[in-house]
Amino acid sequence: MRRAISARSHVPRARGRLARSATALVCLVTFVVLAAAVADGAVVQVELSVLMFAADRRAPLPDIVMGVFSLIGGGDRLSFLTAVLLASLVTRGRYRTASFVGAGFVGAEALSAALKAFFDRPRPPLDHRAAFVSPDWIGEASVALVALAVVAAWRTGWRWPAVAAAVFFALALGLDRVGELVIPAQASRDSFPSGHALRSAALVASVILVLWTTRWRVSLLVTGAAFVAAVGISRVYLGLHYPSDVLGGWSVAVSVVLALSVVPFLDPIGGPAVPRGEELPVREELIASAARTSGERKRELRERQTP
Repeated sequence: MRRAISARSHVPRARGRLARSATALVCLVTFVVLAAAVADGAVVQVELSVLMFAADRRAPLPDIVMGVFSLIGGGDRLSFLTAVLLASLVTRGRYRTASFVGAGFVGAEALSAALKAFFDRPRPPLDHRAAFVSPDWIGEASVALVALAVVAAWRTGWRWPAVAAAVFFALALGLDRVGELVIPAQASRDSFPSGHALRSAALVASVILVLWTTRWRVSLLVTGAAFVAAVGISRVYLGLHYPSDVLGGWSVAVSVVLALSVVPFLDPIGGPAVPRGEELPVREELIASAARTSGERKRELRERQTP
């Protein structure tokens, strides 16, 4: 029966990997086109018009909403969410899936720092930015929240997942700081691509692929896409990034995550397929399995009837 299932799932699994590879290639080409346009300066005037359009329509309530999404999409907050997810996967023994999620997020962090330093694009002019300012204490608050969660869970069954989440969170922060030291980028010249857009898209894409075979797929796809869109739009609305920065972050993040998902030892949807020469035809295998089951039942009945 197991070999029959492998035979039946071989073709859909191969098609799924092919579709993910093709989508990753499309996203990569999109990023290359955006990067060429940014380097050439061909889209600056159009993007300034978009920023002016957003600035003319700012109001107190939308400023608060967009500011909240911008805060949630920050590096420390997404590192915390990723740490919780990784701890949950590791404590459940899903090491391959945890490796996939961790590789996607670490790859997003490394690419964000490297691409910002390479393109060295200035941020939008100050007169296009909103009055919203990210609190300086938000990073410390994230650390305090993790410590509080460990203390609260210490005498419960969630103790080790909380400790694991704290360790992953510390590692993520450490990698972020090391990246800033190894590949420094000036705060005013780190516009392309948007780190908020890149990290949020990478995390959401990873979670969607992890839960792709469950009944939550559609709802998670809609919710995740809405969250990623809200984070990206908030960066443009607040005047902190150009639209091409956000589109570039989305495209490179999805490209990296999908590329990782087709690696056999990281594939969150399924492992390597059974070679074509080793599987039995599905129909014959199912019939043989049913026949064996029927024969075993008849044999058991005869044994029970025998005095």
